[in-house]
Amino acid sequence: PQRRERVRLVRPCPNRRGLLAAATEFQDEQDQLRSPLYLSPDCGESWYAALGSVDAEIEDMAWMQSGAGPALLLATDQGLRKVDVLINRDGQFDLLPVSTIPVIAGQPKHPLYAVAVISSQRGSQRVAVAAKSRQGVYLSSGADLVPLTDGQSQPPGSKFSLLGLQQEDIRHLNVQGSGSAGAYTGRIFLWAGSMAPGDLGHGCMRWQLDEVLNLVDQGRWVSSGWTGGSCYALAFWGNRILAVTAWGGVLSADFNPSQPDVLPTWQQMPQEDLPRRRTELEETRGRRGLFQSLTSIACNAGAGDDSASTALLVGSEDGVHRSLDQGQTFTNVSRRSYVHLRDSITIPPDWLFVSGAHKISIRQAPAAEDLPAGHRPTGGSDAA
Repeated sequence: PQRRERVRLVRPCPNRRGLLAAATEFQDEQDQLRSPLYLSPDCGESWYAALGSVDAEIEDMAWMQSGAGPALLLATDQGLRKVDVLINRDGQFDLLPVSTIPVIAGQPKHPLYAVAVISSQRGSQRVAVAAKSRQGVYLSSGADLVPLTDGQSQPPGSKFSLLGLQQEDIRHLNVQGSGSAGAYTGRIFLWAGSMAPGDLGHGCMRWQLDEVLNLVDQGRWVSSGWTGGSCYALAFWGNRILAVTAWGGVLSADFNPSQPDVLPTWQQMPQEDLPRRRTELEETRGRRGLFQSLTSIACNAGAGDDSASTALLVGSEDGVHRSLDQGQTFTNVSRRSYVHLRDSITIPPDWLFVSGAHKISIRQAPAAEDLPAGHRPTGGSDAA
């Protein structure tokens, strides 16, 4: 029988066009939470059940490049899992090996909230994870993630070091830098969004790394001007940092590349079209906005691109809201029905959804004199 699954995460692979991963969740007959994993080689046109069920709840996913090809890292409530994505010559997925990567010494299955991969254009890779139970943020020494085998609690060669933020509730990690295809150059920053123990919250922690991914500093809080409580997600618009919050809507902070040691200040973006809370909170504590919680954010701007054509998307309980004017106005684009078919098409009519190789066959129509007598056109010169 069919089961109702809730889609939790969708992640595109930055190194292989068209490759997507999606994680869903459902309750089984024993009322246990299951998290199937699906893969698509063609931008979501077709999906394959990569893993029928991961024996853990998937909280976050991130792609990395391994020796055999792309690999998917899963932050779960049973630790860090690595899935090697094997694609055969026919473009189909082979059986996917899954391994557990220990992060905290002696606790290989400590639950995690978030995972992020930091890649530089010099070929270096590091993995950052945020542990549950306020156990901090950890950073790997490199891309060599040694899996756990039976009887081991910490395999030799697998090294994650604590960056800090113990006693802080960190549930989101993201990477800011210039570059393409997920590989960054110049100054690279690892960001951690903090959940608020009170009303206002701390904002975000930021670490700076160099081009070979060595730490430049020990991390600094970016808190000035922060309002809105918890930080649920971050996105980057060139040198601008965008954060969605529990009740303050979208906050932005502009980073000055010429002064990397000067911390930016958060400001609230004009967003009158975003959904408001149904019951107002107290105004006496200086809180502004009173928006519904915004849970996700994304934009398609490249480094230094502040053009008005850039799309900014934020997600809430009311659906997806889009801005095409740098956050000045938002429109709810989560329609469930369409009057015209053209309203549901997301690409130009002469484009294709599939990003891989295509086969196009061109057949020439036979001349009229070659057709059977009953099939020849009759009438004037415009008959065809």
